[in-house]
Amino acid sequence: MWHETPLDFEALENWLHARLGQSIEVHLVTERSTVGFVQGPIDRVIRFEGDTSEGLLIDGGAGTWSLELALEEFVSARVMSVPDSPTARQLRVTMRQHELMLDLDDAGAAD
Repeated sequence: MWHETPLDFEALENWLHARLGQSIEVHLVTERSTVGFVQGPIDRVIRFEGDTSEGLLIDGGAGTWSLELALEEFVSARVMSVPDSPTARQLRVTMRQHELMLDLDDAGAAD
C-alpha cells in the first residue's frame, strides 16, 4: 500500500530544491497515454514571475530538458512511497491538463 504526503506549491518548490543533483525519471501523462519521458539529474529549480504567469522552471539532464510548472495550472502534488521500501518513491504533480510522474532514485533521502 502506498503512503502519500501532500505538497502545496511552495512545499513542492522546496522539495525539488532539496533534490538538486539527484537523478530522476519524468513521465508526462495525459488522460490517454504517456506523451513524454525525460531522465537525468535535477540541475536547477527557478521560480519565475511574469505579467500573466508564475511558477517553477526545472532544468535537468545537464541541460537536455526543462519543465515549466505554472502556478495557475497546478492542482496538487504528492510524494508516494511504499512502506519499508526507501527506493520505491514517486512524486506525482497534477496539473489541469496533464500529470507529471517523477520516479526518484533517492535511497536514504528525507521527505
